[in-house]
Amino acid sequence: MPSETLQVPARAKTSELPDRSLDAVIRLAMLLLALGNVGAVLAFFTVRWSALWSYRMEKMAVTGYVVVMVLAVQLGWWSRRIRPRVLLLNVSQALVVIALACADAVLTRMPSLLPTVLINFEPRLNPALEQARETLLDYLPYSPWVRFKPHILVRTIGDRRDDFVYTWTTDRFGFKNDDAFAERAARDGVAAVAIGDSFVEAAGVPTEETWVSRLSRRGFPTYNLGVQAFAPQQMAGALDRFGRHFRARYVLIGYTPGFEGRTLRVRDAGAKLGDPAFQSMLEPQYLQERRPSDIPRWRVLNAALELSKSRLRYLLRTRRARCHAAAPGSVFTPYCAEVQDGARVSFNPSGEPWRLTAASLEETARIAREMGASPVIVLFHSRAFLYYPRVMGRDAPADHYERRTAQTLRAWAQRHGVELIDTELVFVRYLAGVDESADVSALPFFLADGHIGPVGQRLVAEAVADTLGREAFAP
Repeated sequence: MPSETLQVPARAKTSELPDRSLDAVIRLAMLLLALGNVGAVLAFFTVRWSALWSYRMEKMAVTGYVVVMVLAVQLGWWSRRIRPRVLLLNVSQALVVIALACADAVLTRMPSLLPTVLINFEPRLNPALEQARETLLDYLPYSPWVRFKPHILVRTIGDRRDDFVYTWTTDRFGFKNDDAFAERAARDGVAAVAIGDSFVEAAGVPTEETWVSRLSRRGFPTYNLGVQAFAPQQMAGALDRFGRHFRARYVLIGYTPGFEGRTLRVRDAGAKLGDPAFQSMLEPQYLQERRPSDIPRWRVLNAALELSKSRLRYLLRTRRARCHAAAPGSVFTPYCAEVQDGARVSFNPSGEPWRLTAASLEETARIAREMGASPVIVLFHSRAFLYYPRVMGRDAPADHYERRTAQTLRAWAQRHGVELIDTELVFVRYLAGVDESADVSALPFFLADGHIGPVGQRLVAEAVADTLGREAFAP
C-alpha cells in the first residue's frame, strides 16, 4: 500500500509537464497572433489617415477594436477554458489579414480582375484608365482658368450606382456636345449657348440625352458650355472666351442653388494664377476629390473600404428618417433624410457669396448682350427641394434655402431685365403624378447621385421650350 500511494503523485507529476508546455505554447501563440493582428490593423489605418483626412468614426472603431483585443488576450491568458477560443479568434483574424493582403497585391498587379463597381468608384486603380492632369485639362491664364481638353474621355468618379453614365467624350472645343454638331454650331451659329456647372453639363447622362441636346433636336440648336464644379466667375469666363465663337440669339445661364459658395475659392484669381494649389481648386469635380488611390499602399483595400462605407451611409441615411407623407416602401421614402436635411440650410442674401454671384451674373448678362444675345437664367433645383411635397405632404416653407434663393434671384433678374425660367413648376407637376409604387427610373433624379437623370433632362428641356415660346424656335 505505501508503495502504491507513492507512485500516484509521480505519474500525475509527469503528466502535468506536457500540459504545462502545451499551455505555454498556446499562450505564446495567442499573444503573438494578437500583436500581429493589432499591428497590421494599426499600420493600415495609420497609412490611410496620413494620406487622406481624419475619420473620427474610423478612429473610434479602431480604438474599440484594440480595447477588445487587449481584453480578449487578458481573459485568454488567465482562463484556460476561454484560451482556445481566443486563439481561434486570432488565427481567423490572421488568415483574413493574409487573404486581404494577397488580394490587394494580386489585384494591384492585375487590375483587369477588379469588379466594375470598384473601377467606377476609383478609376485610378486601373492604370489603363488613369488620365493625368496634363492630358485631361487645359490651364488658362484667364477665366475660366481651366477646362477639359478636346476629344478626351472624361470619367466621373464616385459611387453613383448603375443608373449613372460615368464616361463621355469632349467635342473639338472641350465641352459636352456631339462633335459633328459642334462643328456645325461654330460654322453656322446656334439659337443658344448654355453655361453653368454640372447641371448644365448634365452629369451622368449621355451626351445625346442632355437637356441641351434635347433642345437641339426640337429645332432649337443649343451649344453646351457647362462644366462640372464651375463657379459663377468661371461660368462668365467660359462665355466670354468660348461663347463668342458661336452666333447665338440666347445665352441660357444655368443657376444651381448652392453654387454661390464656390465664388469664394476663385476670389482674387489674378493674383494666384500659376499657383498649383490654386489650380487644383479650380479643377473640375473629376480631379477635386481626394481619393483612396492617393494612399501610397493598399490602394485596392482602401477603395473597397470607401465603397463599402458609401453604401452603408446611403443605407443608413435612407432609413433613419421618418416620412410624413411617403408611405413605407414608397419610391420617395429613401429621400426622407435628404429632404429634411435640405430644409435646415439657410440662404443669406447679404452674404459675400451672393454678392460675388450677383456680380458674376451682371458680367455674364453684359457679355451676352455684347454678343447680341438675350440672357436667360434657367433656375435648377435640388432633389431635396423638389421631393419635399411628396415626402412631407406639404409645400416647402417660405424660408427654405431654395425658396429664398429663387426670390432673391427673381428680384435680381427683374432689376437687370433678364428673363428667368424656374424649373420648379414642371418638376412638381410631374412628381405629383408619380405613383408611390413606381420604379425609381420614373423619377427625375438618379437613384443615389443628386444630379438630374434622363426624365429630368426632358423636363428641363420642356420648361425652356415652353417659356421661350414657339417664336424662339423659328429658324
